[in-house]
Amino acid sequence: MAACGPVRRSPPGTKDPRSSCRLAGLQVNYPWPLSVSAQCVQRPLGECLLYVLLFGNIETQVLTLKIANQLYQGTIFSALHRVSHICTPGSCRIRPSGPTNPFAITSPGVLCGRGVISGQGPWCQHGAVNRLQTGPVFPAIDEYKPQDATTNPSLILAAAQMPSYQELVEEAIAYGRKLGGSQEEQITNAIDKLFVLFGAEILKKIPGRVSTEVDARLSFDKDAMVARARRLIELYKEAGISKERILIKLSSTWEGIQAGKELEEHHGIRCNMTLLFSFAQAVACAEAGVTLISPFVGRILDWHVANTDKKSYEPQEDPGVKSVTKIYNYYKKFGYKTIVMGASFRNTGEIKALAGCDFLTISPQLLGELLKDHSKLTPVLSAKAAQASDLEKIQLDEKAFRWLHNEDRMAVEKLSDGIRRFAADAVKLERMLRVSAGATAGATVGTWAGGVMGG
Repeated sequence: MAACGPVRRSPPGTKDPRSSCRLAGLQVNYPWPLSVSAQCVQRPLGECLLYVLLFGNIETQVLTLKIANQLYQGTIFSALHRVSHICTPGSCRIRPSGPTNPFAITSPGVLCGRGVISGQGPWCQHGAVNRLQTGPVFPAIDEYKPQDATTNPSLILAAAQMPSYQELVEEAIAYGRKLGGSQEEQITNAIDKLFVLFGAEILKKIPGRVSTEVDARLSFDKDAMVARARRLIELYKEAGISKERILIKLSSTWEGIQAGKELEEHHGIRCNMTLLFSFAQAVACAEAGVTLISPFVGRILDWHVANTDKKSYEPQEDPGVKSVTKIYNYYKKFGYKTIVMGASFRNTGEIKALAGCDFLTISPQLLGELLKDHSKLTPVLSAKAAQASDLEKIQLDEKAFRWLHNEDRMAVEKLSDGIRRFAADAVKLERMLRVSAGATAGATVGTWAGGVMGG
């Protein structure tokens, strides 16, 4: 059973003399419901690269993949895997992702990798900007004509494994190789370049700004986050993109918030603070004067459902809705300019309960439900109503911040979990780039520090 079919040469005199690919066959054995898709992609020098995408439950299972009548078996740790199979005229060889596992492992749920774009929907009639949350190839951009967009490590990891984006991956690898240095330095530079390449592609489709995230593994190192953010902005500048079109995403740790403060005040770099779950985080971000915060609604609800006896909530009593409402009222009552962007919704009730919030991040599915709902939408949040709240202004230095945040068990657990997940995606992206660098050795002669590519 062949993976990529025989090479078919273009007719004499055609503009592109390279060979084309076709998918000839694939056999997958798996112990639970799984969907499989495969695509052959043309590469230089007549090579065909086969991408096999496997989507299924997030469980540890053993999967057997049969390519070219050879069996490959690996343990599945997540929802999406990629196997690269290079077919050249007269020969085929597997390029595994590791010494013992032929699969490139990515993050759970990455098929539904999140991105954010913004635009106005007919349901949004009272000034709040509706932001659409979409998948790794941004299929809704053309439909909804968004203003802004965001990326995150999971999204980049998912998109980087899609055949249509392999040119960006190869360009990033070539960039890292060109700068030289150790293998770690080359991979780091390649990842930075890849994030910027994806951001630049998105900016071609939107008039506003794109958010690009700093490596979550730097979440407790202020100086490293500042340096990495400035590096990303410099890469955008090299691509001809002004920093005014970029938001740098940072984890809302104390160090991340202080990094945001320095970037905003001293470098004119606007920041989007993510992984925000506590009131302490929100107050510290406001005091730091960052451009935007992304408090999560659905993840807060998830925690309460999993850790308390109450399993359902009316929208106004939803703990995530109450959290964002409190943050919004505090910001408006005391005149903070930081934008509140509610994110991570589980149902339309949560969205309606936050109507009037500055920005809302909404998935295509929930946006579709809202667009079908022709009932009148009444604004719930407003700057005027916020003035009547009984909130009192508080001051937070580092000690007070850490204590107040630590008192919120949910926020502590969700922040640490979010950082771990994004950090894991960063490690997987590094692994994927090393694998891809090895695959390019069949068509390009070059080296990574420490050895020949693909060796």
